[in-house]
Parts: sequence; C-alpha cells; structure tokens
Amino acid sequence: MDNRKYHIIDKAKGTTIDFNNPPLKYVEPLKHLPQGLFKLAKEVREIELSFLRGSKNINETDWGLLACRFHWFGNSIVNYLRFVALIEIMSLNKWTSKDINSFDGPRKIINFYCTFFVKEASPEIYKWRNKIGAHFAATAPRKDDNIGTLEYSGMSPIMYSKPYFYAGGFDLVVDGESSDFPKWSLTKEYERLNKRFWANLKIDELSNKF
Repeated sequence: MDNRKYHIIDKAKGTTIDFNNPPLKYVEPLKHLPQGLFKLAKEVREIELSFLRGSKNINETDWGLLACRFHWFGNSIVNYLRFVALIEIMSLNKWTSKDINSFDGPRKIINFYCTFFVKEASPEIYKWRNKIGAHFAATAPRKDDNIGTLEYSGMSPIMYSKPYFYAGGFDLVVDGESSDFPKWSLTKEYERLNKRFWANLKIDELSNKF
C-alpha cells in the first residue's frame, strides 16, 4: 500500500513534500505558519476594507497593533520561505538531518540557498526584516547604516495609501542622510505569495468589494 502523502509547497518550482516521509522529522512550520500568516493578512485586510467604507476611526493603540502585525508577518514569512527552501534543497540532494549536521559543505550551502530563496521570493520584506523586523538597525548598527536608517528603525511607521497599508512608505532624512527602507504592503505581498505557496488560504479581494 502506498502511504505517501505528497503536498505542493512551491508551485513555481514544483516542490513537493511527502508528509509521511519528510527530509526532517518535524516539518510543522509548513503546516502552521500559513495559518498564522493568513490570520494576520485577514485582519489587516478587514481594516483596509473599513477605511474604504469611510470608517477611519483608529486610535494610537490600534496603529501600534497594526505595526506589530507587520513585524509578525515579516518575521514569519521569512522563516516560512527559508523552511521551504530547506526542504527543497534537502530533497534534491537526498540529505537527512544527519547529513546536514556532519559536513561543512551542506551547512554552508543550505544557509546560502535559504537566504537566496527569500531574497528572490520577497526582496522587500527580506531587507525590511533585516533592518527592523528581526532587530532594529540601531540595536546592531553596521558600517553601511546611515543616520537616517538608524533613526528610522525605531519608528516602525505604517502609512495608508488607498487602498493599502504600507511599511516603509516614506524616508527619514537626518543630517542630510536618508533612510533606506523598501515600501511593502502586507496584504498585497500575502496575495502575491499566496498564489505560489498556499493558494487555499485566500483573503477577501478589494476589487470584489468596491
């Protein structure tokens, strides 16, 4: 009897996983993170829809929670994409956890490939996550971080530009140095990635409402 249970985890590359025989013993992120990402995107979309209806009553606490959703989403999507990349490269090379822990080669290749995968799939979130989401740039300053970037990292600003909310929607200039953060929409990015990675979890479309 064939007990294999294949599931597509990347439509663009045709990557599948057999949950009955995965490369790693535990692959729970592939099951749970899409649900969490869906919840965050659904909540932000509901606020976007309320703004389109003309209800823009959002207090400071709600704005703060909106910023938190961008943080949670940015970190979670990077972790999810890295895990998809890990499963893909392990499957292609027929590696097990013992293989990737025994040799320097696989360790270096995996880290490089997972990073490359995220940068290719979601470059704006990758950069934003590294400067704000994972840690604020000012808490781990680098030589290439200008004053604007360091100051901006403590703001975590979210802006509304009809019909979406955005992170990184404007630049902060300090002493003539401008911050360097990409602009991205949580719901737009969710809808784009949703088609490739978890098409069964769809949020309401703006075009169908207005």
